[in-house]
Amino acid sequence: MLSDLNPSESWAANSISQVDGNIFISGYLAAADPGVIRGNGITRIVKMFADDTSYPGGWHRHPNVRYHVVAAEDVADYDIRREVSSAIRFILAGVQNGERILIHCHMGISRSSTIVLMYLMINRGYTLDQALRHLRGIRSIVNPNPGFMRELRSVDAAMRRIRARRLASVAPSRPIQAAVVDQDIDTSLAIRMGRDTEFGSRGRDKRPLPRADDVPAPEPVAGPWKFRANPDE
Repeated sequence: MLSDLNPSESWAANSISQVDGNIFISGYLAAADPGVIRGNGITRIVKMFADDTSYPGGWHRHPNVRYHVVAAEDVADYDIRREVSSAIRFILAGVQNGERILIHCHMGISRSSTIVLMYLMINRGYTLDQALRHLRGIRSIVNPNPGFMRELRSVDAAMRRIRARRLASVAPSRPIQAAVVDQDIDTSLAIRMGRDTEFGSRGRDKRPLPRADDVPAPEPVAGPWKFRANPDE
């Protein structure tokens, strides 16, 4: 039962860790604590498990906080790839606005860390190894499950291939600030963000992403498919 935690689980559930100036990762009890949310100035929350009113912290909605809820399961065969684009759109829209965003699951170990690692690769241009070192230096218990790690490695490998192709071609006329491509047999998901680029996916919405002048620029990378950050606006 989530309501009956041992000491290490209690620490994980109640702790919050700051990843960078905008991003935090935590367990579910920290995320449900109004003092934690107010004290850290959090205005957006990515909740990586389904709402459940049967235990404390299983459902929460803080006033003046925008939510993105993903009913992800922490099992190796769960296809977390399908959740990445919407979660990253939500996060990057907040980063663009200078907001503070919390990503959490139950313990801040697997589901939420996977999304944070994706964010670090997309927004900061980190390799997977760099992202893991950075995040584990902040929160040592981070440990995506084997299925999530396979997906993260796939993203990392695709980014490396794209960077290699990009370095062999002519540099873009305008700076691209972030990019990631997630490729498998059936799907190619490209995410890129820049001063004049859009944030999107093949065959979907192609309206532009807001400017992101305050986002650190990684290695310039090209990608052909686009989707916008705020599909509801």
